[in-house]
Amino acid sequence: ANVIAVTATNERDALMPQANRGAYVFVAAPGVDVLAPVPGGSADFVTGTSFSAAIVSGAIANLLSAEPGRTSGWVALSGRPRWRRASSP
Repeated sequence: ANVIAVTATNERDALMPQANRGAYVFVAAPGVDVLAPVPGGSADFVTGTSFSAAIVSGAIANLLSAEPGRTSGWVALSGRPRWRRASSP
């Protein structure tokens, strides 16, 4: 499957209490009090796994732009052994 399950962490790199959990989660990214653009042209602090997913999508886009011939399988294998498990709150 070409799905990457993402969960959210806070400023201490602990899982957000409402975050996705389980063996299916592939990677964690910041998702609590992330500064993001909001309607009206300003920015605000937002929270949620949707914001974590945006960060992960950007990182994967950078990987693929550096290696344009690569596949989703390569993305899945390109760094996971080096990534560490986020701590629980």
